Amino acid sequence: MNTLSSENNNLSNAYEDSLQIFKYLKEKAKNIIIFTITVTLIGIIYAISIPNLYTSKSLLFINDNSSSGQSSSGGDILQALTGFAGSSPQALSRANVIIERIRSRDFLMHLEEKYNISPAIMSADHYDKKAKKLVYESGVYDEASDTYTKDYPFQDFHGEFLTLIGTDYFKDKNLLRVSVTHISPYFAEMLVRAIINEVNLLQREYDFKESTSAIKYLQGLSLEVDQLELKMTISELLKIELKKQMLTDIREDYSITPLDNPYFPDAKSSPFRALMTIIFFVGGLILATFYYIFIFYLKSQPSVKH
Repeated sequence: MNTLSSENNNLSNAYEDSLQIFKYLKEKAKNIIIFTITVTLIGIIYAISIPNLYTSKSLLFINDNSSSGQSSSGGDILQALTGFAGSSPQALSRANVIIERIRSRDFLMHLEEKYNISPAIMSADHYDKKAKKLVYESGVYDEASDTYTKDYPFQDFHGEFLTLIGTDYFKDKNLLRVSVTHISPYFAEMLVRAIINEVNLLQREYDFKESTSAIKYLQGLSLEVDQLELKMTISELLKIELKKQMLTDIREDYSITPLDNPYFPDAKSSPFRALMTIIFFVGGLILATFYYIFIFYLKSQPSVKH
């Protein structure tokens, strides 16, 4: 009986406390509203200050005729003949090689030499939507003379480049998605196209050079051996290398083939200003409410007399 009475008293006290808290919050409603509005306005100003970002993407199929395009049996024979035991196609993922190449410093240097992408990455101030062009930071880059008035380390350039690009590999479908996010939709589309073109070009050049060396070696080896079986094996390997050279000549999309070509992004991909405003509003309201609940409990604590 005493236990039931105690529980009822506890419930009654909790209810009274809730009423007191609600009453106190009602008294402080004006302060809570002012604080919430202030935080929301700060959130709106912050959201407006963030420039629009545009993302261009391309979905790519990874071809199997790259540097490891020969058959596994032919590759094993060639390794046995040459004495080199390089990575097998099964051990080395073409997708990972392509992704790491895209993210590499050497590839970035190649892009910079051919497309001069550093101003758009390192010196862009904002995108002029009416003029459809980038506006560069004053005192950093002179567009007319294409010169920098402020040096930056290549490491910083590479770091900024990595923040712009995205690579997602879908293993079950052997597909790779490459994306670029930038304040300029034109630059985003251009850079995706450049990445695809240069990955294919560099792989074609590499495979052609490698195949040419292999053909010269096999032709010389063919003159040195007398066994008919070895000559037939070398002949098969020559056919493989000649096929590889043919593919480097006729196939532009040699290493990766676009299934969904890079597109011009009409709509921004971020920021989500409405969502940011709601988050600031809710956050300000919760913060102010908990602050006054904390103050209420501090005031309701009995003072300790010494």
